[in-house]
Amino acid sequence: MPEMTSIATTPRVTDILGQIATQCRVPVSAIEDAYPATDIQAAQFAVTVQSPRQLYFNFIFELSEEVACDAERLRRTFQSVYQRNATLRARIVRYNDGEGKEARTAQAVIRQELPWTEFTDLDTYCQSSIGDVVNYGDNINFFALAVDRKHFVWTVHHALYDGWSLVILFKEIYATWLSGGEAGPLPERPMFSRLVRYLQQPVSDDTSEYWKKHLSGYQGAVFPAYDRESQIDVRVQRKIRHSLPHNHKLSISARLQTAWICTLIALLDATDIILLMASTGRNCPVPGVDELIGLCVCGIPLRIQADLNATLRSMIGKVQQTHRESIEHEHSGYSSFLKHVEESRRPPHIFNLKSGDMENWDFPGMRYQEPKEILPSPNSWEMDMTMDGDLVSWTLIADSTRVGHDNIKFMEDRFSKLMRICLSIEGDLEVKVGDVSKR
Repeated sequence: MPEMTSIATTPRVTDILGQIATQCRVPVSAIEDAYPATDIQAAQFAVTVQSPRQLYFNFIFELSEEVACDAERLRRTFQSVYQRNATLRARIVRYNDGEGKEARTAQAVIRQELPWTEFTDLDTYCQSSIGDVVNYGDNINFFALAVDRKHFVWTVHHALYDGWSLVILFKEIYATWLSGGEAGPLPERPMFSRLVRYLQQPVSDDTSEYWKKHLSGYQGAVFPAYDRESQIDVRVQRKIRHSLPHNHKLSISARLQTAWICTLIALLDATDIILLMASTGRNCPVPGVDELIGLCVCGIPLRIQADLNATLRSMIGKVQQTHRESIEHEHSGYSSFLKHVEESRRPPHIFNLKSGDMENWDFPGMRYQEPKEILPSPNSWEMDMTMDGDLVSWTLIADSTRVGHDNIKFMEDRFSKLMRICLSIEGDLEVKVGDVSKR
């Protein structure tokens, strides 16, 4: 019987294992471990079950001649990494422990070989790699190599990884490749269940009070009207270089957050804004948390009640301070957001700010290729930003059926202008917030 986190405390553990095995279509002996899913994992996979293509991602790589000529070594490389990192073999499952009416969401690590296949046409494979139906217990991690050895595709659900994890994994993939496809003398990786144990602890009174005070009274904002013509997601991409004074008190991240908040103030004609931000989730006292593979990221509802008469400089300082205070309580931010903000008032968008870039990952023989297809998002729009040295790149992904083309164009133009001002590339930070936040 596997050593299971939290689930093992119930007297019905044998029955639960049977439920999990049935869902995963494997014998009980194939279950290596099982532990509760985090709130973010549970929410994400529930969305995918309802709309199967959401929250999956195809990582597409163009292979060099050296890698293409040694496909077996490439397969061994990913097999070694796959077996070494239990999270890559995890599946999202549901079980009933007999203590309540609602089923609980968990993740089960399955002993299995690398799910490896081959394809003939890249576009066809990427469109069909995710089935029309996704169920709890399904495998949600696939690897595929083109028959002509020109491309490699890793298809994975977001419940199993975050950006931080990708950096760790790609370094390990390259190290394993250099060792001939064998795991080699790599350090032992801490299990994702460590974070789960931490998250199972009761939320402190200080944290509960912080989020209650931070979120209470939020009334939401009315989205501007638009023609609801049938349209698809629109991807807008921009890259800009920045140059800031060294040791400046106002961080780049706070400047970018402020630019987006002011864009929303203008778009929504509201001064009370919640920016649902993705945070690393690694600011916690969990041993080895920096080396964990898994979805550690969590959502922070950054609420800013803007003063239109304040300067943009003071607004950036306020955003920076509020964000710093929220980091201490990050792991209960999303659940508190669901608790204190009514569903009808929740902002339908997310802001993601990260460091590094997939295009610069350290495997010379595999060049990352931006996917042609935009997979559906559960959000009306997403602002995805990357800081890499002196380059800031951003991608606005918006569903025009829920936002409207005119509003997308407004967000694109206004944010571009505000970002340049907030980064001190052009414009004055002493300008009033109200002056740059007019529709």
